[in-house]
Amino acid sequence: MPREYIAIVVHYEPGSGNATDELNALLNDDWSIVSTAAMGGAGSEALPGTHFAALVVLEREEKKTVGGFRNA
Repeated sequence: MPREYIAIVVHYEPGSGNATDELNALLNDDWSIVSTAAMGGAGSEALPGTHFAALVVLEREEKKTVGGFRNA
């Protein structure tokens, strides 16, 4: 069966809420992680705190449509 792929960048900054909401929503929608790659972190006096980012590649089996409706 054909597979779909997407890539997202997940940002994380301590104390600024949940940065993984989008990733969790995709995982709950049958996507699975194929690979991840750290994109580094940053912190400075101008931007206090440390910021991290990661590239996440996901895949899932392509969902068939019937009459324009997705088969969940």
